[in-house]
Amino acid sequence: MTRPAHASLEAAVADAREVLARPPAERWRRQARYAAYASRLVVAEYPEHAGTDLAAEGLALRERLRKAFEEACAEERAESKAAIAAARRPPRS
Repeated sequence: MTRPAHASLEAAVADAREVLARPPAERWRRQARYAAYASRLVVAEYPEHAGTDLAAEGLALRERLRKAFEEACAEERAESKAAIAAARRPPRS
């Protein structure tokens, strides 16, 4: 049994809303979910959804997920840089 295209777009939008409203606590899990749900929202670009309110919301959610993913990655890079800098400091005597 296959789901109609609009059902998969509705499901993708609903899932994206939920993960943005209640993100997982662990950063790696947030990053994985943001990337996964953003990739599922590619269906909002399909021609059969062009001009619909649901497609517009899907595209907006996709952009929010992309930005949230990039912010989580930036936090991770900053923490890694700080840990490396701390490890390189000479011990205090």
